[in-house]
Amino acid sequence: MGNVDQSERVERLFANLRRALPEMERLRLEATKHSSRELGGLQTITAQIVRMLEALAPDLPVHHRMVSVGAMAHGTGEVRSMSDAGWIDAARSTVDAFLEAMYFLESGIHCAREAEETARAAASAELAALLRFYGA
Repeated sequence: MGNVDQSERVERLFANLRRALPEMERLRLEATKHSSRELGGLQTITAQIVRMLEALAPDLPVHHRMVSVGAMAHGTGEVRSMSDAGWIDAARSTVDAFLEAMYFLESGIHCAREAEETARAAASAELAALLRFYGA
């Protein structure tokens, strides 16, 4: 992937982030209403965040870690009751995936606001973090 191609992809991502800002903020608000006791709710909101981020940059592949280790594999799968022996491990994976997805969502919100203020895609730590989601 060349620099021009990458730059165009990032510009498209910023345009999509600006358009999706209200929905991203709504999703963040919904996510903050969940508690760690509601594992099924955390799994649902984590999956929604990941799907939203995927849709914002369909031409950028999601980083393999996000698919294999992160939000999709461990944090959005099975729900166990507290009486199950593996509950704590499942709960930890769910919470970790939620926090990771929230981090990328917050980065996207920051980038969208920054893009609105400057009317261009400025380099930032949040952009670098968000691009890690995509493996770019």
